Amino acid sequence: KIIVHYGAQEMGPLAIECRHHYGFYHIFSERVIVEILNDKGETADPGAPGNITVTCLDNTVMPLIRYQPGDIGILHYDKMCECGNKSPLLEIKSRTTDVIKFSTGEERSARRILRQFSREPFVSRVRRFQVRQDTLDEVIVLLEMRGSIAEKSIAALEKKLSSMYGGALRIHVRQTSLIPQDGPKFKVFVPLKK
Repeated sequence: KIIVHYGAQEMGPLAIECRHHYGFYHIFSERVIVEILNDKGETADPGAPGNITVTCLDNTVMPLIRYQPGDIGILHYDKMCECGNKSPLLEIKSRTTDVIKFSTGEERSARRILRQFSREPFVSRVRRFQVRQDTLDEVIVLLEMRGSIAEKSIAALEKKLSSMYGGALRIHVRQTSLIPQDGPKFKVFVPLKK
């Protein structure tokens, strides 16, 4: 049986998806403390999204206290669950690192763009891809190609992706033979530098 869980590479599984609430996760309270903090490092208001912050209770070799894996979520204490698990439900909203910034001050998830490249024709023709934001209101999508895609299809893709953000986001898709790496780990989304 396949079980969906939420976790971090540094800590392993932290919560398991509730079989009655798709997209909500019961916390493994015996092994972790989960908090939702705002940008000031204070506890977020009930029902408000914030930075998922985890303290691991069973890692004595490398204790992680108030570790932030980079995800935004909401902790629900008020949901009574039919499955019988009494631990709070964690709702994952987005990643802090996968956020597109706009000149209006608005921030929106890059997930809509990232999902487009997990289907054809990209799976068979694109070795890997990267979405980069170097300026406000604009992203560049680099496609490391196995085989080229017609420019007409690229133009249609740019238009489609831009419309997903109400036309407020300029999107440039570029085909390349190699995506340069920014550090030791390849990043699928490179956020705007502060």
